[in-house]
Amino acid sequence: INSSLSPSLRAGAAKAQSSAMATVTSWGSNSRRAKNKRGPNKNGLYYSTYLAVARRDGAYVSKSAGHVDFNQEMCDPMEKEFGSDWQRVLDLSIKVFLRESEAKVLALSSSIDKAVVSGLAQAGLDSARLSTMAGAASRSCTNALKASFRAMNEVATSTQ
Repeated sequence: INSSLSPSLRAGAAKAQSSAMATVTSWGSNSRRAKNKRGPNKNGLYYSTYLAVARRDGAYVSKSAGHVDFNQEMCDPMEKEFGSDWQRVLDLSIKVFLRESEAKVLALSSSIDKAVVSGLAQAGLDSARLSTMAGAASRSCTNALKASFRAMNEVATSTQ
């Protein structure tokens, strides 16, 4: 996080700071924004809309201007700067978490298999037969668990 995200957060904060006055000034512009049309040159608000936004902690839905969120508009330059780095950190973190979780679940499954075999052997069941059944059950369980983690990885990758 420090090596990949911190520099882009700093750069994003600098961009947001440098564009803040222009953004704030644009809200008072005579070039009015519309519900479906907004841009740097068309970002002005009517006084009553501006007042409504200010009274509602920076967010308001206007009939003429649509959704207005001063807070988000001030954060946009920063979010654009660090968005791709943030996504990369999340993608990597999820993959690492899933890999570590898979290893832990497989180890737990193996220890359960051994405990069951040990318990059945102590109860007097034939150890050769137990070994064969445990091997088949273990392979089946391992394959099912690995398939589940592959599916989770695919879902995580496709939804990001």
